[in-house]
Amino acid sequence: NKVPSGKYSYEIVATDKAGNRTVKTLKDIVLDDRVAKVYVTQELDAFSPNDDGEKDEQLFSIRANIEDGIESWSFFIKNVKDESDDKAFYLHKESSEALPKTLKWDGKIDNIVQEGSFIAELEVRYTKGDVVKTDTSEFLSCITAPKLGVRLKPKYFSPDNDGIDDDLFIKLEAITQVGIDSWTFDISEPVETGGKRFWSTGGKGKIAEEMIWDGRSYKGEVVQSATDYPFTFTVKDSLGLSSTIKGYIPVDILIIRDGDK
Repeated sequence: NKVPSGKYSYEIVATDKAGNRTVKTLKDIVLDDRVAKVYVTQELDAFSPNDDGEKDEQLFSIRANIEDGIESWSFFIKNVKDESDDKAFYLHKESSEALPKTLKWDGKIDNIVQEGSFIAELEVRYTKGDVVKTDTSEFLSCITAPKLGVRLKPKYFSPDNDGIDDDLFIKLEAITQVGIDSWTFDISEPVETGGKRFWSTGGKGKIAEEMIWDGRSYKGEVVQSATDYPFTFTVKDSLGLSSTIKGYIPVDILIIRDGDK
Protein backbone atom coordinates (compact mmCIF):
# COMPACT_ATOMS: atom_id res chain seq x y z
CA ASN A 1 0.00 0.00 0.00
CA LYS A 2 1.15 3.51 -0.76
CA VAL A 3 2.33 5.31 2.36
CA PRO A 4 1.44 8.94 3.11
CA SER A 5 3.82 11.86 2.63
CA GLY A 6 6.41 12.28 5.37
CA LYS A 7 9.94 11.37 6.47
CA TYR A 8 11.00 7.72 6.42
CA SER A 9 14.11 5.63 7.08
CA TYR A 10 15.21 2.44 5.34
CA GLU A 11 16.96 -0.19 7.41
CA ILE A 12 18.65 -3.45 6.45
CA VAL A 13 19.77 -6.05 8.99
CA ALA A 14 21.94 -9.08 8.25
CA THR A 15 23.12 -11.88 10.59
CA ASP A 16 25.52 -14.61 9.51
CA LYS A 17 25.64 -18.20 10.79
CA ALA A 18 28.26 -17.26 13.38
CA GLY A 19 25.86 -14.74 14.92
CA ASN A 20 27.57 -11.63 13.59
CA ARG A 21 24.96 -8.93 13.06
CA THR A 22 25.13 -5.75 10.99
CA VAL A 23 22.57 -2.96 10.76
CA LYS A 24 22.63 -0.19 8.16
CA THR A 25 20.09 2.63 8.04
CA LEU A 26 19.28 5.38 5.56
CA LYS A 27 17.59 8.24 7.37
CA ASP A 28 15.55 11.27 6.33
CA ILE A 29 14.02 9.81 3.21
CA VAL A 30 11.38 12.41 2.30
CA LEU A 31 8.27 11.27 0.51
CA ASP A 32 6.25 14.15 -0.96
CA ASP A 33 3.47 13.29 -3.36
CA ARG A 34 1.94 16.77 -3.42
CA VAL A 35 1.34 18.15 -6.92
CA ALA A 36 3.21 21.45 -7.23
CA LYS A 37 1.40 24.37 -8.83
CA VAL A 38 2.53 27.97 -9.29
CA TYR A 39 0.64 31.04 -10.45
CA VAL A 40 1.72 34.44 -11.76
CA THR A 41 -0.46 37.37 -12.83
CA GLN A 42 0.25 40.93 -13.94
CA GLU A 43 -1.47 44.00 -12.50
CA LEU A 44 -1.84 45.98 -15.74
CA ASP A 45 -2.84 45.04 -19.27
CA ALA A 46 -0.62 47.92 -20.42
CA PHE A 47 1.91 50.25 -18.81
CA SER A 48 4.12 53.18 -19.86
CA PRO A 49 7.68 53.16 -18.43
CA ASN A 50 8.36 56.84 -19.15
CA ASP A 51 8.80 58.03 -15.53
CA ASP A 52 5.80 60.35 -15.63
CA GLY A 53 4.44 58.95 -12.38
CA GLU A 54 1.51 57.16 -14.03
CA LYS A 55 1.61 53.40 -14.70
CA ASP A 56 5.42 53.40 -14.91
CA GLU A 57 5.90 49.84 -13.61
CA GLN A 58 4.38 46.43 -14.11
CA LEU A 59 3.63 44.53 -10.90
CA PHE A 60 3.53 40.73 -10.88
CA SER A 61 1.87 38.64 -8.16
CA ILE A 62 3.33 35.18 -7.49
CA ARG A 63 1.84 32.26 -5.60
CA ALA A 64 2.90 28.64 -5.10
CA ASN A 65 0.82 26.00 -3.36
CA ILE A 66 4.04 24.40 -2.02
CA GLU A 67 6.42 26.97 -0.59
CA ASP A 68 8.87 24.59 1.08
CA GLY A 69 11.40 22.42 -0.70
CA ILE A 70 12.12 24.95 -3.48
CA GLU A 71 15.60 24.44 -4.88
CA SER A 72 15.67 27.43 -7.25
CA TRP A 73 13.40 29.63 -9.34
CA SER A 74 13.69 31.86 -12.40
CA PHE A 75 11.58 34.74 -13.66
CA PHE A 76 11.98 36.29 -17.09
CA ILE A 77 10.27 38.68 -19.50
CA LYS A 78 9.80 37.70 -23.12
CA ASN A 79 8.65 39.61 -26.19
CA VAL A 80 5.88 37.58 -27.79
CA LYS A 81 7.35 38.27 -31.25
CA ASP A 82 10.63 36.58 -30.27
CA GLU A 83 10.06 32.83 -30.24
CA SER A 84 13.55 32.02 -28.94
CA ASP A 85 14.09 31.85 -25.17
CA ASP A 86 17.64 33.09 -25.80
CA LYS A 87 16.24 36.62 -26.16
CA ALA A 88 14.38 36.50 -22.85
CA PHE A 89 15.32 39.04 -20.21
CA TYR A 90 15.79 37.50 -16.77
CA LEU A 91 14.75 39.49 -13.73
CA HIS A 92 15.95 36.54 -11.61
CA LYS A 93 17.78 33.49 -12.87
CA GLU A 94 18.13 30.29 -10.84
CA SER A 95 17.72 32.20 -7.61
CA SER A 96 18.03 30.30 -4.35
CA GLU A 97 16.23 33.03 -2.41
CA ALA A 98 12.74 32.47 -1.09
CA LEU A 99 10.01 32.83 -3.70
CA PRO A 100 8.68 36.42 -3.40
CA LYS A 101 5.02 37.37 -3.30
CA THR A 102 5.49 40.16 -5.85
CA LEU A 103 8.00 41.36 -8.45
CA LYS A 104 8.23 44.61 -10.39
CA TRP A 105 9.53 45.42 -13.86
CA ASP A 106 10.40 48.99 -14.86
CA GLY A 107 9.97 48.22 -18.56
CA LYS A 108 13.69 48.49 -19.30
CA ILE A 109 16.35 46.08 -20.53
CA ASP A 110 19.92 47.32 -20.05
CA ASN A 111 18.42 50.73 -19.16
CA ILE A 112 16.64 50.90 -22.50
CA VAL A 113 12.85 51.22 -22.49
CA GLN A 114 11.13 48.35 -24.28
CA GLU A 115 7.94 48.69 -26.29
CA GLY A 116 5.74 45.88 -27.53
CA SER A 117 3.70 42.94 -26.33
CA PHE A 118 5.26 40.80 -23.59
CA ILE A 119 4.66 37.84 -21.31
CA ALA A 120 6.38 37.00 -18.03
CA GLU A 121 7.27 33.39 -17.20
CA LEU A 122 8.01 31.79 -13.84
CA GLU A 123 9.89 28.51 -13.45
CA VAL A 124 10.21 26.80 -10.07
CA ARG A 125 12.46 23.78 -9.36
CA TYR A 126 11.82 21.64 -6.29
CA THR A 127 14.35 19.45 -4.49
CA LYS A 128 12.06 16.47 -5.05
CA GLY A 129 12.56 16.88 -8.80
CA ASP A 130 9.41 18.70 -9.89
CA VAL A 131 9.86 21.54 -12.38
CA VAL A 132 6.81 23.79 -12.72
CA LYS A 133 6.32 26.60 -15.26
CA THR A 134 3.60 29.19 -15.71
CA ASP A 135 3.26 32.52 -17.50
CA THR A 136 1.11 35.64 -17.55
CA SER A 137 -1.27 36.74 -20.25
CA GLU A 138 0.10 39.22 -22.79
CA PHE A 139 0.59 42.82 -21.71
CA LEU A 140 1.76 45.95 -23.48
CA SER A 141 4.65 48.29 -22.79
CA CYS A 142 4.15 51.58 -24.60
CA ILE A 143 5.58 55.09 -24.35
CA THR A 144 4.40 56.30 -27.76
CA ALA A 145 1.63 58.89 -27.56
CA PRO A 146 -1.38 58.58 -29.90
CA LYS A 147 -0.84 59.59 -33.53
CA LEU A 148 -3.53 62.04 -34.60
CA GLY A 149 -5.06 63.17 -37.84
CA VAL A 150 -7.78 65.66 -38.82
CA ARG A 151 -9.49 65.85 -42.21
CA LEU A 152 -11.91 68.63 -43.17
CA LYS A 153 -14.37 68.62 -46.04
CA PRO A 154 -14.98 70.84 -47.94
CA LYS A 155 -11.73 72.79 -47.90
CA TYR A 156 -13.70 76.04 -47.63
CA PHE A 157 -17.19 75.94 -46.20
CA SER A 158 -19.79 78.69 -46.14
CA PRO A 159 -22.65 78.33 -43.64
CA ASP A 160 -24.85 80.91 -45.35
CA ASN A 161 -27.88 78.64 -46.05
CA ASP A 162 -27.47 78.75 -49.80
CA GLY A 163 -27.47 74.94 -50.04
CA ILE A 164 -23.82 74.79 -51.08
CA ASP A 165 -21.12 73.71 -48.59
CA ASP A 166 -23.18 74.86 -45.62
CA ASP A 167 -21.82 72.13 -43.33
CA LEU A 168 -18.28 71.18 -42.43
CA PHE A 169 -17.54 67.45 -42.20
CA ILE A 170 -14.81 66.75 -39.65
CA LYS A 171 -13.09 63.36 -39.58
CA LEU A 172 -10.87 62.66 -36.57
CA GLU A 173 -8.31 59.87 -36.31
CA ALA A 174 -6.24 58.63 -33.37
CA ILE A 175 -3.95 55.61 -33.61
CA THR A 176 -2.94 54.00 -30.32
CA GLN A 177 -2.23 50.46 -29.12
CA VAL A 178 -3.69 50.86 -25.65
CA GLY A 179 -7.09 52.47 -26.13
CA ILE A 180 -8.40 56.01 -25.73
CA ASP A 181 -9.32 57.49 -22.37
CA SER A 182 -10.66 60.89 -23.46
CA TRP A 183 -10.59 63.35 -26.37
CA THR A 184 -11.56 66.95 -27.15
CA PHE A 185 -11.95 68.96 -30.33
CA ASP A 186 -11.99 72.73 -29.77
CA ILE A 187 -12.59 75.52 -32.27
CA SER A 188 -11.49 79.01 -31.19
CA GLU A 189 -12.28 82.50 -32.35
CA PRO A 190 -9.64 84.17 -34.54
CA VAL A 191 -6.69 85.47 -32.54
CA GLU A 192 -7.38 89.04 -33.56
CA THR A 193 -10.83 88.82 -31.93
CA GLY A 194 -9.60 87.35 -28.66
CA GLY A 195 -9.07 83.64 -29.42
CA LYS A 196 -11.77 82.50 -26.99
CA ARG A 197 -13.39 79.08 -27.32
CA PHE A 198 -16.03 79.22 -30.05
CA TRP A 199 -17.29 75.63 -30.21
CA SER A 200 -16.11 72.33 -28.77
CA THR A 201 -16.95 68.68 -28.40
CA GLY A 202 -15.34 65.64 -26.86
CA GLY A 203 -15.93 62.43 -25.01
CA LYS A 204 -14.63 59.31 -23.36
CA GLY A 205 -13.40 56.23 -25.15
CA LYS A 206 -14.03 55.83 -28.87
CA ILE A 207 -13.83 58.94 -31.03
CA ALA A 208 -16.74 59.86 -33.28
CA GLU A 209 -15.73 58.80 -36.79
CA GLU A 210 -17.23 61.90 -38.39
CA MET A 211 -18.79 65.08 -37.06
CA ILE A 212 -20.84 67.72 -38.84
CA TRP A 213 -20.50 71.36 -37.81
CA ASP A 214 -22.92 74.02 -38.99
CA GLY A 215 -20.52 76.91 -38.35
CA ARG A 216 -22.27 78.15 -35.24
CA SER A 217 -20.86 78.67 -31.77
CA TYR A 218 -22.38 77.17 -28.65
CA LYS A 219 -24.15 80.55 -28.29
CA GLY A 220 -25.59 80.32 -31.79
CA GLU A 221 -23.22 82.84 -33.39
CA VAL A 222 -22.26 82.26 -37.03
CA VAL A 223 -18.62 82.29 -38.15
CA GLN A 224 -17.25 85.39 -39.81
CA SER A 225 -16.86 85.52 -43.55
CA ALA A 226 -13.45 84.76 -45.09
CA THR A 227 -11.84 84.04 -41.72
CA ASP A 228 -9.66 81.22 -40.39
CA TYR A 229 -10.76 79.59 -37.14
CA PRO A 230 -8.06 77.72 -35.17
CA PHE A 231 -8.84 74.19 -33.98
CA THR A 232 -7.13 71.98 -31.40
CA PHE A 233 -7.56 68.20 -31.31
CA THR A 234 -6.31 66.49 -28.13
CA VAL A 235 -6.35 62.80 -27.23
CA LYS A 236 -5.32 61.10 -23.98
CA ASP A 237 -4.87 57.34 -23.99
CA SER A 238 -5.51 54.87 -21.17
CA LEU A 239 -1.87 55.17 -20.02
CA GLY A 240 -2.06 58.94 -19.62
CA LEU A 241 -0.05 59.66 -22.79
CA SER A 242 -1.40 62.71 -24.57
CA SER A 243 -1.10 64.15 -28.08
CA THR A 244 -2.34 67.41 -29.58
CA ILE A 245 -2.66 68.56 -33.17
CA LYS A 246 -3.57 72.09 -34.23
CA GLY A 247 -4.76 73.64 -37.48
CA TYR A 248 -7.18 76.09 -39.06
CA ILE A 249 -10.69 75.89 -40.47
CA PRO A 250 -10.93 78.30 -43.42
CA VAL A 251 -14.35 79.93 -43.88
CA ASP A 252 -15.34 80.95 -47.40
CA ILE A 253 -16.98 84.24 -48.30
CA LEU A 254 -20.51 84.21 -46.92
CA ILE A 255 -23.28 85.42 -49.20
CA ILE A 256 -26.65 86.49 -47.78
CA ARG A 257 -29.49 86.37 -50.27
CA ASP A 258 -32.42 88.74 -50.02
CA GLY A 259 -34.98 87.75 -52.57
CA ASP A 260 -33.25 87.73 -55.93
CA LYS A 261 -30.38 89.91 -54.63
